[in-house]
Amino acid sequence: MTYPTRTMLCCFAIDGEPMPEARPRRISLSLSFLLSTFFGIALTLAIPVTAQNSEASRLVQSAAQKYRAGDLDGAIAAYRQATALLPNDPNILFALAQALGDQGATQEAATNYQKTLQLYDQLQARATGAGISYKPGMAMVWNNLAVLYCRDKHYDDARSAIERAFGLWPNPNSVPARFFVTRGMIQEGLKQPQDAVHSYQTALQKDPRNADALLDLGSLLLTYAQADDALRVLQRGTTAAPDDPEMFAALGNVLARKGNWPEAANAYNKSLSLRPDHPETMFNLATALQHQGKSAESLEVLRRAQQIAPGDAAISASLAAALASTGKKNEASTVLTSTTAQPLTDDPWTSYTRASALADQGQKAEALALVNDVLHAKPDFSEATALWGSLMLEMNRGREAVKPVADALAAHPDNAELLNASGLVQMAEMQLSQAEASFCKALTLKPALLDARVNHAIALLLQHRRTSAIAEFREVLKADPRNLKAHSNLAAALFESSQYVQASEEYSRAIELSPDDADLRENLGTALQKAGRPDESKKAFAEAKRLRCASQ
Repeated sequence: MTYPTRTMLCCFAIDGEPMPEARPRRISLSLSFLLSTFFGIALTLAIPVTAQNSEASRLVQSAAQKYRAGDLDGAIAAYRQATALLPNDPNILFALAQALGDQGATQEAATNYQKTLQLYDQLQARATGAGISYKPGMAMVWNNLAVLYCRDKHYDDARSAIERAFGLWPNPNSVPARFFVTRGMIQEGLKQPQDAVHSYQTALQKDPRNADALLDLGSLLLTYAQADDALRVLQRGTTAAPDDPEMFAALGNVLARKGNWPEAANAYNKSLSLRPDHPETMFNLATALQHQGKSAESLEVLRRAQQIAPGDAAISASLAAALASTGKKNEASTVLTSTTAQPLTDDPWTSYTRASALADQGQKAEALALVNDVLHAKPDFSEATALWGSLMLEMNRGREAVKPVADALAAHPDNAELLNASGLVQMAEMQLSQAEASFCKALTLKPALLDARVNHAIALLLQHRRTSAIAEFREVLKADPRNLKAHSNLAAALFESSQYVQASEEYSRAIELSPDDADLRENLGTALQKAGRPDESKKAFAEAKRLRCASQ
C-alpha cells in the first residue's frame, strides 16, 4: 500500500570518493552489496599495519557481514570494538553511526556523526597545503545528519544540515544526486511539494536510474493526484530497480488509483515475492483481489496479513467483513473485538485506503480519525478530502464539510472523488439536479467509481425516477455484489415501487453484510409486513429492538 518514501544514508571512503548510498529502512541483499563495496574500499587506507589495525580491520569486516545478514546488534557491537581500537578513524565511526541510525538510535547516531565531523576538521587542518580535501566526506556526513533529522521530523534542522552538505561539496556542478533526494524529502516534510518535485527531478537529471528519486517522485505525484505522471515514473523505477519491493508496491498503488485492479494485483504480488509478509502490501493486494471478485483469494491474503499485524484496525475490519460475507459471523466478531491498536503505517495513501475500508465497514469514527491524520500530513490530498467530506455528512456534520470540499474542488476541478463528494453535499441540501450533474461528471472522468454510480442512483430515486434508479443499483451490484449501500438503497427503491417481496430480499442481503444495523432490521420488518409475512415481520422488528437496546 504505497507512498513508501525511504530515508537514505550515504556511504563514502575516507579519501573523499563518494560511494553508493545505503538504504537504512530495510536490510536486503542490495544493501549488503553496497556495504561490502564500501568496506572493500575503506580498508585500502594507507594505515600502518599493526596488530591493533589488523584486529580493527577484522572487526569491521565482521560488522559488515553482520550488517548484510540483518544483525544490527551484532554489527553495532563489532563497530564499537573497532572504534575502541581506532578511536580517531572517521570511517569506522561513520559506519557505526549509520548502523545506529538504522537501528533507530538517532540521538547516538547524530552524536557519532558530529564526532566524525570533528575528526574530519582535524584531518583537514593537518592537510593544509598538501592538496588533500576532506570536504566531500564532511558533506556526506551532513547529508546523513539531515536524513536523521528528517526521520525525527525536525525539518528545519534537516534543511540546515543539507544546505551545509551542498555548501561543502567542492564542485557545485557535481553535487551527488542523493543530496537532491534528501533535499526533496525535507521539502516534503516542510509541505513544499513543488520544490520537492523539482529536487527529485534534478536528482534524476544527474542519475536517471536513481531508485530513491524515482520512488519518492512517483509516490509524491500519486499523493497529489497526478496518477498518469506517477505511473510513468514508477514504471521507470521498476526497470531501474527490478528487485525493489517498495517500487512495485508503489506501482500497485498507482494502478489501483487508476482502477486497473488486475495489474495492481500483479504489482503487489511482485512486491510480496521480494518482501514477503509485509502487511500493508497484503492489505492492498486483498483490496485489488476483492475488486476483481476474487473473494476467496482476498480472504486468505487478509488472514495472513492479520496474523502478521493483529493490531491493525483496517486489516481486521476488512477481514471481519470478508468472514461475515461467508457466514463466519462468530469468527468475524472475534477478529473485531480483539483489535484495539491503531493502524501500523504512516503512509498517506495506504492510510487513506485503510480509512476507506473502515468507513465501508461502518466504523465511521475510526475512519474519520485516520483520514484526519492523513490530511494533517498531506493537506492537498484530493481523495482523502473527498472521503473526509463523505464521512462528515454521514456523521451529521455536513455543514462543516461544505467549504473544505468546495475549496478542494476549485483547486482540482477534474477530480472524480471530489466531484462525488460535492454531489453528496448538494444532495444533502436537496439540490438534486446539481447533485446529479456532479455525479455524472465524476462518472465521465472515472466510470469505475462505483460510489458515484450508487449516489447518482440515489439522486434519481430522490427525484422519483425509480425505474432508472433501480436499474442503476442493479448494475452496481453486478460489479460489486457486496456493496451494502447499493443493496440497502435498491431495497428502498423497490419498496417505494410497491415491490415488497423483492424489497424484503434486498434488505435481507443488506443485513447479511451489516448484521448489527437496527434500521435495516426495522425496514425489513416493514417490507415483510407489506408482503403479507407477519411472523417473519415480527421477528425482524424484535431483532431491531434488541439491537437498539444493546447499543444503549
